[in-house]
Amino acid sequence: MQIILSISEQDSDPERVDAYATALREDLLTLDVDDVTRSATVAPPGSKAVDGAVIGTLVLTLATSPELLAGVAGVVSAWLRRNPAGRTAEVVIGGDTIKLTGLDAAQQNRLIDEFHRVLEAR
Repeated sequence: MQIILSISEQDSDPERVDAYATALREDLLTLDVDDVTRSATVAPPGSKAVDGAVIGTLVLTLATSPELLAGVAGVVSAWLRRNPAGRTAEVVIGGDTIKLTGLDAAQQNRLIDEFHRVLEAR
């Protein structure tokens, strides 16, 4: 299974988003995932700035497992809770997307649980 995880923080510069993505990657690698890589997306020719969305994108490869999905969700939720007002995480699995932003822990957990149910129903 492949998961695309994109993170951002309101008013953050690309260097800060890069540091967050690096730290989040390290946290995710503590789980039993096969791999976590940085996005290989290349900026369009002639662009003058690095796109923060590309910098903050990680690609996770892991076995299909409810436990691993829960672990990934836990790591992402913990990152969001460190600054809930300004942080956003978007998770894409297959064609399904969940975007978490500005939610308290209980709301995040309910939304993640619902996302798990949708994925398991496939």
